[in-house]
Amino acid sequence: MAVTFAVPFSMLGILSWQLYMTLNSIWVHRADKYAEEGNIRGIILMNFVPSTITSFIINGIPAFLMVYYGGEFMKNLLASIPQSLVNGLQVVGALMPALGIAMLLDYLGKKKLIPFFFIGFFLAVYLKLDIMAVAVFGALIALIMYSRSIITNYGSEGEGQ
Repeated sequence: MAVTFAVPFSMLGILSWQLYMTLNSIWVHRADKYAEEGNIRGIILMNFVPSTITSFIINGIPAFLMVYYGGEFMKNLLASIPQSLVNGLQVVGALMPALGIAMLLDYLGKKKLIPFFFIGFFLAVYLKLDIMAVAVFGALIALIMYSRSIITNYGSEGEGQ
């Protein structure tokens, strides 16, 4: 019985996640416009309100219906989704990782960040650290740099308080 429920639920989960992330890109662009205007309240609103409503509609309602009506209802619901929409969401889902990597590579092009890229690379390759260890190490470096920039910007540690 678990397999009967797992397949339609997992398929719906994948489709709903891709749809959710695709729709959330709209709010990100609107938040960018607010950032250009210097509207902090607009940025906060775009990051929380539409995303929460979208999540409720895409995830909350189907989850309620799954629990209330059961597996057969979900099979019928999945069968009613047009194949063109499924194909479109699969293409978008396949492009998301490539877009993320492209954004990271674009960001790595900043000359002051290149040394950190090579530090991470050598930590992973020569010291045989896994990705999590390199990420924690990078987060600690970022925290130290952030703390030092606050101290530098506000004088000694006791003056800015």
